[in-house]
Amino acid sequence: MKLSKVLSILLLCVLVIGFAASCNDTKMVSSVPTIEQQEIQYGNSPPSNSYDVGRVVELDGYIYYAEGDLSKVKLDGTERTVHRKEWSSIYYLNVYKDWIYCVLTFEYNPEKDGIYRLSKDLSQCELIESGRDLGCLLIYGDDMYYLSESGALCRCKVDGSETTVILEQAGRFQPYGDWIYLVIRENDPQRPLARPKLYRVKNDGTGFELFLDTEMSSFYIYENKVLYNDFLDSNRLYRMDLDTKEKEKIVDDNVNSFFYKDNNIYYRNLDDMYACNLENGSTIKISKTLAWQEAIVGDYLYFQTSARYFDLDRICIKDGVIGEQTKFIERDDN
Repeated sequence: MKLSKVLSILLLCVLVIGFAASCNDTKMVSSVPTIEQQEIQYGNSPPSNSYDVGRVVELDGYIYYAEGDLSKVKLDGTERTVHRKEWSSIYYLNVYKDWIYCVLTFEYNPEKDGIYRLSKDLSQCELIESGRDLGCLLIYGDDMYYLSESGALCRCKVDGSETTVILEQAGRFQPYGDWIYLVIRENDPQRPLARPKLYRVKNDGTGFELFLDTEMSSFYIYENKVLYNDFLDSNRLYRMDLDTKEKEKIVDDNVNSFFYKDNNIYYRNLDDMYACNLENGSTIKISKTLAWQEAIVGDYLYFQTSARYFDLDRICIKDGVIGEQTKFIERDDN
């Protein structure tokens, strides 16, 4: 083989390896990720899952459902096992590789509170970051973001190392590209019931600024747009372009919580779930019972059917086609 041909082959190998390495570097996030990239980068379902304390995740064909205890159920609803542990509560489930990350609290032993990871067979439970009243845990790439007991926005590696305080005070948040978008309630004694407004800060903690001077309860960013419910317009749902800041009202209803998937908006008003098709503007009711603590995981919308009990129903929403509400987990008092 000629030397020039050998050198050409070696150069090609170097280029391929370099390209593969850059693709596997989870820190290299484009400034405007697509929704498909977002779903890959987040360890959880889209971050709105964490808004309702993140009770449902999927891993290797099983659904894990936090209800005080932790239920593990096959996707077809069979082989349910309930793991009753010493913790008092379990919140903000995230999946990272073969582990389930979560916040655990211990009512009679609060010094053990913190972020833990559980093996998928639930035989191992390892402390990652200790702390009381930690909230809004979200894994993005190889980093964990969470709110501390004092309300600070923190970031660390998934092994608990390199903890950094990004902001001293923050509310619900969503990393998106080079920014972290978050809501912060202004301290106004004249308006104690005022809702927070949307701010953003760069990943390194610089560039903090008010981004949208509108009171809102929730927000979600996708495809360079932000969805938010305008508190001063009776929680109507709006969509705004992140670059031009042009906005439009897309749901004329009192929207309590909402999700985006496959060009549909799934939202709850006070008690019921609806689907709004963004292409034709049609809206239909999709739940038969009260809906509570909802989350989109995989091809299903999961929700509790009572604020008191832990029954779990689901609706298939694969490719935007909406199925019937069915019972997935029934409360077990034994």
